[in-house]
Amino acid sequence: MINNNPLIPLLLLLLHFFERAVLELVKQLRGVLEATRAITDMINNPIQMADLHVQLADSYRGSAALRSEFFDALSNIHITEGWYSEAAVCQAHSLAIIGKELQAKSLIAQTDWSLLDILNKQIAIEEELFSSATVGNTQLGGFTITTRKVDDLVRTLLLSERYEAIGPIYRLSVPIFEKQLDFKYLVGIYAELQQACSRAAEIKLNSKRHLGSYFKVVFHGESHFCDEHKTEWVYREPKLTSLAEACDHMVESVRLALGHDRVQVLNDKSIDEANLDPSTAFIQVAYIEPSTSPNNSKNKNTSTKSSSNIDSSSTSQSTSENSLTNEEKIDLMAYNSHTNIWTFIQEEKLIDNNVDENEQEMARTALRRLILTVESPFPNTRRRQKIVQTEENILSPLELACECLIFKAGQIRRILTAADIPRSHYGIHDKETLKRLDLKQLQLFLQGSVSPTVNAGLLAYAESFTSPAQKQRYGKNGIGRLVVAFKTLIAELDVALRVNEAALAGDRVEYQSMLRQSFDGMLERLSMFFEGEKFLQKPGESDSDDTLSLGVFGRIERTDSSAAEMHIFDSISGLNG
Repeated sequence: MINNNPLIPLLLLLLHFFERAVLELVKQLRGVLEATRAITDMINNPIQMADLHVQLADSYRGSAALRSEFFDALSNIHITEGWYSEAAVCQAHSLAIIGKELQAKSLIAQTDWSLLDILNKQIAIEEELFSSATVGNTQLGGFTITTRKVDDLVRTLLLSERYEAIGPIYRLSVPIFEKQLDFKYLVGIYAELQQACSRAAEIKLNSKRHLGSYFKVVFHGESHFCDEHKTEWVYREPKLTSLAEACDHMVESVRLALGHDRVQVLNDKSIDEANLDPSTAFIQVAYIEPSTSPNNSKNKNTSTKSSSNIDSSSTSQSTSENSLTNEEKIDLMAYNSHTNIWTFIQEEKLIDNNVDENEQEMARTALRRLILTVESPFPNTRRRQKIVQTEENILSPLELACECLIFKAGQIRRILTAADIPRSHYGIHDKETLKRLDLKQLQLFLQGSVSPTVNAGLLAYAESFTSPAQKQRYGKNGIGRLVVAFKTLIAELDVALRVNEAALAGDRVEYQSMLRQSFDGMLERLSMFFEGEKFLQKPGESDSDDTLSLGVFGRIERTDSSAAEMHIFDSISGLNG
């Protein structure tokens, strides 16, 4: 009888899977048709054009050839418009798709696909390169062994100035040429590698590279932006783009996309939607900085700190290009500062209403720090990513002051580190070391810190937080944080002065003497503010307050420095930039 047929359960199961497969196929086809039709409507909107290309590529996961072609098409669009980092990521996706098939067909040896992490750690994950599953569920593209894709990717990396990625990418193709004994091609690869390494070393020395600027963009106007109304995004702009330039770019882009000129930039931090003209499309644009702090990961749970006594009515959006981690400034021209970036920092100054209005401004200035997490890391196949998480932290005036001082120390340390000058320097360095020193930049920071015309900025911190009211508010431990921050800066200034004296080698004696006298005078005044505290240790001396630094930097080291910190510090010390 049919009911006793043991194959019936199996047939029913197969039918169930078949129905699911059909529904999934119909869903994919519908998405493909919608995206294909929308492409013709997005000719003036390159941002959404890129979104549609990625959507189509994802819809064709079952076809290696078609998925690869859509990434190739998007990379060509990016190259035409000058977005080379995004083009490189697209080309890497295409390379991964081809490599996966060739490896499955045993045409190439097992490959270390983690090498693609040098561009974007999501590439290998999204293409399932680490999966034990085969390509059996994917229609093969009929790819053959070719290294043209690697060569194209390397050329794009050169255009994007991402020289550090060229070595790992070439390691994908080197085994193929070694197996083929194609030494002529290998010579060309190693020559290209030598040139790329030389450029990377040069950039590391002179820090003359800008891999991009980042801005938070919010759209307002449901009739104009539809599903993107009130959504928040991070946009990457080329090289060193100012906030004003970014606003102009966004306005022009939105005008072209919407087909009308009724586009306006909102400067207010808080927006009342009811008061906005529905016939006008509004955008908010704010400068943000990439964060490389390991504690600002995409998996971090959202937590919010707020204070009803913090007033942001007189906030100032910072547009600095500097960050700080572990007492030292992160070089925002460095490769890692613009690679696999999930989180960004947005900051604004606040007024702490808990502090009496008669206190100095520095003692009343707090900071709001927003940590923004995006959906997928930069660089990516697209130059914008949606913000999916926001964490808010409030720094008290004292915490902000400590970070400002440590930030300044980090700026000086970076200059000295570039010349391989350690913190413990007390002697005269050889001529080769001094040749590597950016003396002009070092003297600029020295003048801004110890010059008698501007060093009141440093002493203003001491004066602001040593009044009886401030001591009572922060207690011994709080003031101790400020002391350690001062000692960190003073130690770097002392080394910088010694190096400057060695570099001048008897020239400009009066200038060097003036700097040293100003520095010594500043130490005396600091000691008076902090009841005889000794801020500079001589060689061999120990600092009785060393144990305090763990408590102070325990918080500061886990926090990226602020753009606002530099802005505040430089405004009082006579330095800008």
